[in-house]
Amino acid sequence: MSFKICVIGCGEIARGFHGPVYKRYAEDNLGQVELVACSSRRIENARKFAVEFGFLHAYDNYVKMLDIEQPDVVCLNVPPSEICSITCDVLKRRIPILLEKPPGLTTAEIDLMIEEAEKGNVPNQVAFNRRYMPLVIWLNKMIQQEFNIKQLQSVGFEMTRIDRREADFSTTAIHGIDLLRMITNSDYLRASFDYQELSQIGQGIANYFIEAEFSSGIHGQLSFYPLTGKIREHLLINLFNNISLELDLPIWSIKGHSGLLKVYQNDNLIRQWTSNDLSNLETATDWWINGFWNEDVSFFESIRHGRYPEIDLRLARQSVVIMEKIRDRKKCYIA
Repeated sequence: MSFKICVIGCGEIARGFHGPVYKRYAEDNLGQVELVACSSRRIENARKFAVEFGFLHAYDNYVKMLDIEQPDVVCLNVPPSEICSITCDVLKRRIPILLEKPPGLTTAEIDLMIEEAEKGNVPNQVAFNRRYMPLVIWLNKMIQQEFNIKQLQSVGFEMTRIDRREADFSTTAIHGIDLLRMITNSDYLRASFDYQELSQIGQGIANYFIEAEFSSGIHGQLSFYPLTGKIREHLLINLFNNISLELDLPIWSIKGHSGLLKVYQNDNLIRQWTSNDLSNLETATDWWINGFWNEDVSFFESIRHGRYPEIDLRLARQSVVIMEKIRDRKKCYIA
């Protein structure tokens, strides 16, 4: 019996990154995996998506799609405001789900989803794609196996964007918040927040600054700037033995920006990698470089082989808690 995949949401992220992964995965597992249907509120979008990526049917109503198709898994690619309600609908049907970030806009929302998932023991995975970027995986493996997590003293993360004027930038900032939990292999123990309000530009626009201590004892600093001259995500990790690791993450909106990881010792560059150096595909595609391949395939393979996904709603909860603190302009967080 084939493994049936349904997709809810056929917008920009789905078309640009998830869609090519679905198609490639089905081709790699011909006869075993079936892209049965996709849905969008606008039927023309669903039809275009179906034709482009090889889905058998298109719907403008996801409830109808789920009733008819009875999929083995659902991939949810919708705006943040719709994630909680649709996820709960899917979980009530006991269908495993891969949901885009953020996993809810508030702590109350993610708690609703956790409750529904755990009530029926439904496998679920949150799509924090930074965790699945090949360069980030490589970096994390180096920290865990070569340098030892106990050698880390501090981590720093800076995110800059161009002309992002939305009143709530926290739903993008959550990527950095969550990434440092992965790198330190620990949760936030405490954090203090500061804000540079940019009300002269627009209501709610601000730069965010976080000083944090993790349960591992590692200290972290995070900065988020929505209005700058450059799109960038930069990670700096300092170890006790005169070693620093520096990572410029890939940026999916910048063509050819595949990321760069550098290792310094005593002020000398001793090693470096780009995503292309790690590619096991014929060419390193944007969807591979930016983690979408690893993200989607890890979910599909987990469900097909009876494993529970690692990055689930329960694990993601603290990232949402801190995201909400920023949105509400809180000054501190204590676990």
